[in-house]
Amino acid sequence: MIEDEFDKIVRQMFEHFFGTTMPKGTEGRAVFEYRAMAVPQPTPRMDERDSAQPEAERIDLDDRVVIVVDGVEDAHRPEIRVKGGKVTLDFGGQDMVFDIPFSVDVDQSYATVRNGVLELNVVKSEERGQDDSHSDTEEEGTIGYR
Repeated sequence: MIEDEFDKIVRQMFEHFFGTTMPKGTEGRAVFEYRAMAVPQPTPRMDERDSAQPEAERIDLDDRVVIVVDGVEDAHRPEIRVKGGKVTLDFGGQDMVFDIPFSVDVDQSYATVRNGVLELNVVKSEERGQDDSHSDTEEEGTIGYR
């Protein structure tokens, strides 16, 4: 009799918590099953994250800006362009644009991709003399990979 009351209470708690009835065994008692799942089931949030563009983090230093982008495949490296105080990462249809507060030295700047993480080092150009005719112009070009 006590076991029947206990089963009834556990069954009610199960139904309240899970919103469904508890499975019963051949003897009318509760059956508990454990299933280990190696791969998580996709959720709407996971689908949203997968369809979004890669996540980026910007780190401002004295002589450079480091941009770290997660979720970049080595085979699909973006083209990196510098023009007019902006750095553009072209992922072939999706662009990520970053404002850079200084003139960029395209020759010293570089990018690497390791384990799906792109690290872009945008190096500040050295101060130029006043007799240099390029002192007022922004550096333009493409940043290469190492």
